[in-house]
Amino acid sequence: MKNRKSNKNKYVLLFLAIILSVGLLGGMTLARYAGEWSHSFGLSIFPVDKTNHNLRRYFRSNELLPVSENAAYNVNGTSTWFTVANALDSEMVSEEDIKYTLTWFVSEDGITWTEYNKNKVNDKFDADEYQVEKFSVSPVEVGGNVCNYIKVHGTTSSFLQEDIEAVYTFNYSSYSADTMFADGVITINIDTNDVSGEFNFSWQEGITPDNSDPTGFFKNAIAGPSNSTVTLNKNTAYQFMFFVTDAELLEQLNNTPSDAGQIVKMTKE
Repeated sequence: MKNRKSNKNKYVLLFLAIILSVGLLGGMTLARYAGEWSHSFGLSIFPVDKTNHNLRRYFRSNELLPVSENAAYNVNGTSTWFTVANALDSEMVSEEDIKYTLTWFVSEDGITWTEYNKNKVNDKFDADEYQVEKFSVSPVEVGGNVCNYIKVHGTTSSFLQEDIEAVYTFNYSSYSADTMFADGVITINIDTNDVSGEFNFSWQEGITPDNSDPTGFFKNAIAGPSNSTVTLNKNTAYQFMFFVTDAELLEQLNNTPSDAGQIVKMTKE
């Protein structure tokens, strides 16, 4: 009777030992490969937070503020600038790389916004190095319409913080241009007012720019079809002339002088 009971106890102990061994082996295997499974399949066996919350991390701007603060600026003119940085100052610098994105939005009325990808920025600041980047902001022409409301939105994927943002409203006198035709010559008179920057001129076949123009902008310009981009100063008056050298085009313009604006075109870049 005792032998049967003793044998039964042995089997129970052996069974428990096997269960314990399997459990330990399984735990070691999971601990070893959980990281690999997480990377390979996008699965996490155990929640792991590897972020070192003791490290300094900054993504700041002199003018872009947390979205909840509704930062807005009125600009008297056609250009301004802002900076973003990875530090509070030259002494308090981020101790990890900071990845960031800046996205521009444009609007004609300050209500309806459209993303303007031409100015989008994706970059990063290096850890332990004081870095400040400067960016310019100006009105944008989209589809022939000038957007004087510009919104810049900043985000970082390196740590959790509220996005930063600012809205710029530009107040200025735009340029004026007048195109006319007389005596075989197309003349463009421009008053840039508060606007400076690049202006593109294009002209059709049968048109030759005035190479003796005193500004020198069209010194090397060739007969059409061609184009040229020039940089004009603000608060300046300019006059540019283009000669009509084609007989049919000359007859067209004599009959309809208003066609001059379609034969020689000027657009603000």
